[in-house]
Amino acid sequence: MLLLHGHYKLFRRRVAVRNVWCTVCKEPRLAIGIRSIVVIHLFWIPILPIARVTDWACATCGKNPKENLSVRPASMRWPPSARRPICGRRTLGAR
Repeated sequence: MLLLHGHYKLFRRRVAVRNVWCTVCKEPRLAIGIRSIVVIHLFWIPILPIARVTDWACATCGKNPKENLSVRPASMRWPPSARRPICGRRTLGAR
């Protein structure tokens, strides 16, 4: 039996604009936020709305401006000792 199912986005509309650093263009650009509703479908008939999402796109290249972000390797992160709060655990009035 062939069962066609999946998800798609409905009611796409432009809802926001902001200045961002585009990692694809490598320059500051204008990003456009497009909000849509993600829906599960069965034989292309919408069944259940899943979520309301906002996708960001660069106005110049059309891709996600945060697409090529890389995570620093563990060797380049701050050591655990450097993450302590500046004031420590002392409370006001303690001597």
